[in-house]
Amino acid sequence: METDISKCFDEIDHQVMLNGVVLPKEALKGLRKAVKAGVRGEYPDRIKGTPQGGVISPLLANIALDGFENLGSDQWKRRRSRPLIRGIRYADDAVFICKPEADTKRLREDIDEFLKSRGLQINETKTKVSKATEGFDFLGWRFRVNSRGVFKSTPSWENYADIKAKVKATWRNGATTEARLKRIESQIRGWRQYHKNCDMSKHSLWSLNHWVWRKLRVEKRRKAIKEAEKARRLAIKGKPLGAAKRQLTSEQIKKAFPTVPWKVNDHAMVKGDASPYNGNIPPALINGGGRSKFQII
Repeated sequence: METDISKCFDEIDHQVMLNGVVLPKEALKGLRKAVKAGVRGEYPDRIKGTPQGGVISPLLANIALDGFENLGSDQWKRRRSRPLIRGIRYADDAVFICKPEADTKRLREDIDEFLKSRGLQINETKTKVSKATEGFDFLGWRFRVNSRGVFKSTPSWENYADIKAKVKATWRNGATTEARLKRIESQIRGWRQYHKNCDMSKHSLWSLNHWVWRKLRVEKRRKAIKEAEKARRLAIKGKPLGAAKRQLTSEQIKKAFPTVPWKVNDHAMVKGDASPYNGNIPPALINGGGRSKFQII
């Protein structure tokens, strides 16, 4: 089941958010004022909602929606003692993986009740139940069970189209060639790093790579022609008219499209109740020692 919360950041109840925050009295008072202030005075004295894009808004929404991913966990398979429903949530985006015998109608009722208590409601047009063989999109990935029963994740086509549009827009922005290639390198590395746990065999970005290569070749040829014309005007003998070397162009493109190792279905689930205060962190990592340090105060 794919779920979508209608206007989550605009409609979420302030009191529910603040009830879940544990802070000293003065700090909580300051947080309440910040939540009520709105955006640049545009929405003064608000009783609900938090500015989407605000520094603390994702944290507050996460506090208010805590437990949403656990809905349906009371439905179990009798023989194997396994849950029939498993929820996965990231901020206000969530999906529920349901076994065929799971009661999705009951799950939907639990979702509606949970959201109603927080001043929210489900988006009917974007919430749907899909078969695993049909696939579903979540956080820029496409999850699907193929005809052989193998579960795989790939970049969603929408996400794939976005990176291509972003790279082409970067190339057309008018900056220097070096600056554009450096920016494209950062975009490609970030995109491939984000999808490193997916099946990337059909998402090599070859067509985009070739598109940038052709654009770069054209640009270099034009530059070579201009330099040749300048040499003629200045009567400089012996200066070659040569077009840009293909090898140099290929090396620049290779650098602009760095490779990142990938492994299918190697996602790591984030534990919602993980905290440095749980007492399960090795002593060597607390207040010194080790590569990571937790300063517990």
